[in-house]
Amino acid sequence: MKRAYGGKEIQDSIFNLLHSRNMSSIEICDHLGITIRDAAIAIRTLEEQGRIEVVRNILTTSHKIQES
Repeated sequence: MKRAYGGKEIQDSIFNLLHSRNMSSIEICDHLGITIRDAAIAIRTLEEQGRIEVVRNILTTSHKIQES
């Protein structure tokens, strides 16, 4: 059986942390003891459901800053 990443329980925990503490993805992973993959899938699901605003891609943003 394949493992499901970013499940409902993880989504709810991340949602609460983002609203109460405004943590970064890495801080969320450390706090909840989950993988980056779990956090990324859960955050993407929350974005698609409209529960949180779309999180911008920091790597793309920093790359654009370096080009200018």
